[in-house]
Amino acid sequence: MSDPVLIIDDDRPVDEALGNTLSAAGLMVETVDDGFSAIEKLRQRRYSAVILDPMIRHRLNGYAVLSFIEMEQPEMLEHLFLLTGMSEQTIARTAPGVLPRLFRKPLDASRVAAAVLASADRLEHQRQPGRSVLIVEDDLVTAATLASLVRELGYEVTVANTGREALERFSTGDYAAILLDLILPDLDGFALLLHLEANKPALLQRMIITTGLPEKYTEEIDRKPICGVVQKPVQTSRLSALLQRCVGGEGR
Repeated sequence: MSDPVLIIDDDRPVDEALGNTLSAAGLMVETVDDGFSAIEKLRQRRYSAVILDPMIRHRLNGYAVLSFIEMEQPEMLEHLFLLTGMSEQTIARTAPGVLPRLFRKPLDASRVAAAVLASADRLEHQRQPGRSVLIVEDDLVTAATLASLVRELGYEVTVANTGREALERFSTGDYAAILLDLILPDLDGFALLLHLEANKPALLQRMIITTGLPEKYTEEIDRKPICGVVQKPVQTSRLSALLQRCVGGEGR
């Protein structure tokens, strides 16, 4: 398993027991005890799972971390586990989307470890060489919807919410396909296409443009080097066919 598990908690005995269990099973584990450090870590690298106690209070509380994940990394929500003394009723009001992965301290520490291991196992089986997809989309709801759809089609997903973040992903990741929105808050999709044309033209063959713009605004795009264009809302059958085309290296 290449990506570690991040434990965000200030309860040292529980952290150590949980970390030891996960490490003994072969997972890498990182631990932080405050929200600010947790957000910095989440910005710097990808994690296979995050275990969070919303009750941490040091510097930034756990709900600030939860809010960051919801807004900036919504694809991580399905890999987020809560281990806390808070009641189920409180979590149902404040974080209902994570309720299925709620575990109570101290009795459920072993259960959350087992759930994280099972999740890591599923993720490892889903991952296949050459089946990693980068989604470049600034609308968080659209990004989450696309990520869910792409995962259902059997691909691993990474999300970039800005053009500059996408540039970093282009330089550090090897993607079988890239889903690119044209309207982004900083560097737009047109600028990213020009950048790839000048610096990484081979990536254009794996580019799927996802857009809600009328066709007259996309006529200037050269369709020959890219994999395809799909209009929003994205149809599953169309996206599946384009992803298979990208993975198979068939080009447009």
